[in-house]
Amino acid sequence: MPAKSQDWTLADGFPDGFVVYSLGFDGQLVYATGYSMPPSFSTLFASKNAGKDWEEVCSIPDVSAGSILVSEKRLVVAGYSGEEYVLFYSDDKGKEWTLASGYLGSFLTSSLIKSGANLIAAGAMTDHGRNSYGALLVSSDNGDTWKEKRLPEEFTTVTSAAVSGNALILSGYGSEGFFVACTPDDGQTWEMSDIKVPLVFIAGICGTPDAVYLVGRKNDGTSVVLVSKDGGASFSLESSLSEGIFVRGVFAGSGRLFLTAFDSDQRPIVVYRSL
Repeated sequence: MPAKSQDWTLADGFPDGFVVYSLGFDGQLVYATGYSMPPSFSTLFASKNAGKDWEEVCSIPDVSAGSILVSEKRLVVAGYSGEEYVLFYSDDKGKEWTLASGYLGSFLTSSLIKSGANLIAAGAMTDHGRNSYGALLVSSDNGDTWKEKRLPEEFTTVTSAAVSGNALILSGYGSEGFFVACTPDDGQTWEMSDIKVPLVFIAGICGTPDAVYLVGRKNDGTSVVLVSKDGGASFSLESSLSEGIFVRGVFAGSGRLFLTAFDSDQRPIVVYRSL
């Protein structure tokens, strides 16, 4: 059992050694991007029953696929072509893919989310690891075109993003280490979140209309789930995971909270529970 105080269920249908990178939600239909170990080509999986059982949809050739978002039946996926960072989309459930226009090849996307009518790609503008700074790319036409939105200079890179109510919440690294920050006014002002549990690592955040979830690791190696009920202004402990579980990401959708992780035997897993 991956958690001490919550009932988690192990998702079934992924090949042994398959590492899930990201999840995207379309009602009870859930999509997953990931790759097999050792790292090879990326694969798209789908679940028709809210993440319980999974089956392969297609391989994604020539691209290392990362974050995925479903918006108005469109699959939007960020990735790396081997030469530049790319974003592409499919309107036919993965049969054909189109490269998005205006998506900067130097932008490393860590997270794709939807805020109102806009799609937001959160990450870092980088020259392959040099001179990076945190930024957002915003699309108002469902991913066809994108425009850059700068962030405060102290946000060196953004590793995860979430929306809850009117708040946008970001996690990442800055000049003084990792951070979690929130804005209620579309980035005009930012407030650093008050994290009630000391952490040495933040794996990711995700949002629902009334809560924000954060997964991270304490100094003793224990992975934990924190929750915020105030739009990301503060986070408190919700649950601790069993010893040896290393959480990589957190996603909310289809009425469930999902964790991507490695178990105590270093095997990649996906677990979920009801919200």
